[in-house]
Amino acid sequence: VLAAVIAALGTSLSEVAAVALLGGNIYGYNQTLASATLYEVAGGYYADAVAIGIVLLGLILILMCGLGVLQQQGSGIRMRFRTAT
Repeated sequence: VLAAVIAALGTSLSEVAAVALLGGNIYGYNQTLASATLYEVAGGYYADAVAIGIVLLGLILILMCGLGVLQQQGSGIRMRFRTAT
């Protein structure tokens, strides 16, 4: 189950265009890191866009590493299910 959560979070964080569209895409009012990156690239501020992208990748890396540690700690717990014979 935890592996599915990790995969879902990775997928949702990687969809930059979807996040920008669902975030409202209203400049200055409702801006996510993904939409800020798109605005900076559109405005020609590539250094700022790269900086925001690095921050976004850092957040994803921290989240995935934390979930990986939780998954490794949880692997020691074994559940046994009885099946009908």
